[in-house]
Amino acid sequence: MKKFITMKSLNNDISSFLNFRNNKLDSSLVFFTTNRKLTVFHVLLTLFLTFFVVNANAQYSLNKSYDNIEIRGNITPFYKFRIYPESDSLSLIKQHKNIMRLKDARIRLKGSSMKKFFEYELHLDFANLIDGTSNQPKMPVLDGYVTLNHHIETTLGYTKIPFSRESMTAIIYSPFLKRSMIIDEGQSRRDVGLHLQKGILSDKIKFYASYVNGLPEISKQQDDSLGNELITRLEMSWPSKMKHRGVDVAKSPIPVFSLGTAYRYSHKGKNWDADDETIWTGIDGVKQSLTTDFAINYRGIQLLIERNHISYDYDDLYIGTAEIDAVIASNPSYNPPWPDYPFVLPENQYTTGYLMQLTYYLKKFNSVFSLRYDQANINYSKNSEHQNFMKGKIEDTFAFAYNYRLNNHLSVLKVQIGKTIFSGTDIYGADLDYSKRPSMLEIRLGFQYIIG
Repeated sequence: MKKFITMKSLNNDISSFLNFRNNKLDSSLVFFTTNRKLTVFHVLLTLFLTFFVVNANAQYSLNKSYDNIEIRGNITPFYKFRIYPESDSLSLIKQHKNIMRLKDARIRLKGSSMKKFFEYELHLDFANLIDGTSNQPKMPVLDGYVTLNHHIETTLGYTKIPFSRESMTAIIYSPFLKRSMIIDEGQSRRDVGLHLQKGILSDKIKFYASYVNGLPEISKQQDDSLGNELITRLEMSWPSKMKHRGVDVAKSPIPVFSLGTAYRYSHKGKNWDADDETIWTGIDGVKQSLTTDFAINYRGIQLLIERNHISYDYDDLYIGTAEIDAVIASNPSYNPPWPDYPFVLPENQYTTGYLMQLTYYLKKFNSVFSLRYDQANINYSKNSEHQNFMKGKIEDTFAFAYNYRLNNHLSVLKVQIGKTIFSGTDIYGADLDYSKRPSMLEIRLGFQYIIG
């Protein structure tokens, strides 16, 4: 009984001690003075918990005076399986892609100094170094920046671009293992530059602005395309701040709303596409993006609606002006100054994406259920002179996700099932009639383990 009382007292002392661990030296003197009966083991244990805190509701932390470093990470292996219901032969041809992969192997160091006057983050994903899809592995850096907190949060470095609620929500907080098409492959989501952020009314209204390189790669010694990208965003929440989360874990007792809108502008001198989807992340001309998103949380239910609209206005040399057309007509061997495609890029080209996601958190069974519909209409034209391109490459995806949450650390078993239906005209593909491609059924099974 005496041992039980001693341990209970120790637990209470440690708990109360951790609440004021920032003043470690003075607190330690008080603690050890009032607890002389503690064994050497108890003292060492207390000191360890003070300087390297392990808490069920927080990251690992290292503290020194007013400086603090939080350590967190996640490991997410998953299995991807695809079949094409209308084509057994295509399913057979693509079966080599049905493999286990390491989606994430991340470690994040996030800290502050001078009473949070400076904040910084270094976020690495080592899974990018062993990406089997490319002979040139991606860079492991996800975030690397320093923030000055003085009236306006001023960040210098490489981090997320503030243009979409889904994009700004970390994947560990999403019920899905993969984002919607228009976000995952249609826009660059991180970049190097200057990032500004200001919140008012307890962050119920937030302003964002970023001025970045506008490049798809982080490591580039020079920008042959010239030009930069400007991003602005306004986000409003009511009656309280709404964090960027994909699940209403707090089971909000009253409805909480969020409305956001963002604008992106860049004028470059070179084209970059997003993998094999021919969604241009940068063009030789003016690219503008307008995003609108709406979200509501209430009693474990979250509804998210987004619209992303991208317009491409190519510089004249890449459109096919009358002067260039005349040169081509008189000299068929002339090498035109636009990309080597089987046609001339039409003026006023667009890509539009829609997203609707409904998620429910069933706390009693530690379960999350989510339904998502997203559509991407890629590279279509409103120019009546280009009737063949009026309808772009369209992908409609219907997806379902189930999560079983193992603990409050966000260690989650994730199941994602999605069906994608193809239609429209793939103006950059060998087969222009994109509707001839069979629909695709994809299943992803993953385990997300959180470190810290």
